[in-house]
Amino acid sequence: FGTGGHIRERADLRLSLGPLTLTHQMARLILMEQLYRSVKISRHEPYHL
Repeated sequence: FGTGGHIRERADLRLSLGPLTLTHQMARLILMEQLYRSVKISRHEPYHL
């Protein structure tokens, strides 16, 4: 699954969202949610309404 080792070795940055295999759309959604959550927390704003 995923890309070949030669592509991973050439990458400047690699992100891991966990051990699961996700679709690109789901990975993007999870990453955006985590970024949103981190901004809210760093601003001391409520995350859960």
